[in-house]
Amino acid sequence: YTRYLAAVNTQYNPIFGIVNFIRDAQFAMLTLSSTPLAGKQAEVLKNSIWALKGIYEEARNVRKGIQSNSPIGMLYRRFEHVGGPTGYRDLFQTAQDRADEIQRMMDPKSWKGTWNPQKLGKRIEETPMFKWLSDYNQTMENAIRLGVFKAGVDAGMSDLKAASLAKNITVNFNKKGQIGAQMGALYAFFNANVQGTARIAETLFERTPKGFKLSSVGKKIVVGGLLVG
Repeated sequence: YTRYLAAVNTQYNPIFGIVNFIRDAQFAMLTLSSTPLAGKQAEVLKNSIWALKGIYEEARNVRKGIQSNSPIGMLYRRFEHVGGPTGYRDLFQTAQDRADEIQRMMDPKSWKGTWNPQKLGKRIEETPMFKWLSDYNQTMENAIRLGVFKAGVDAGMSDLKAASLAKNITVNFNKKGQIGAQMGALYAFFNANVQGTARIAETLFERTPKGFKLSSVGKKIVVGGLLVG
């Protein structure tokens, strides 16, 4: 029930993509202050707006079997090559756990008494609405990240370093703790809440020999928040 509740409020809700993009943009502008790209917020935001159309066109072209030679299409494929885009598939603690799960899914005996995953998956994924929602969410979720990636590469970072920075600039859904899947089933958006809180803490505070203290950026955020309030 919790997973269903989360799904209908996110991946199956077109309005969520717009709200999520605006929220991610604000969050990224804040957290960029504690990264090597501090001061490049305007550049990242400009890149992200440019990326929206490009990622969507690239996703639709892939479904048609077309490979775009546009600058944004080639940049996104470069971003994908180093694992930059965020995905939602389950992660496994070890490579053996992953191999065991793949083996189980391939064994028809494991399907008895339940649904047939091949037929069900094919039936759902082949619907035009599901395809569009998938491409739409992919665009909204990764536009900010691609904007950060481009800014990082333009600043001289390696693709791997720029992609890592981009992937973690907001909530990285591929990062999960050992009990993340179980907690997510009990508490909707548990992973996003934990990571969001941790990312804000990293921006507000800095480590010193005596412990933690408000960083220079953190002081501005606190004062700004009080003034806005």
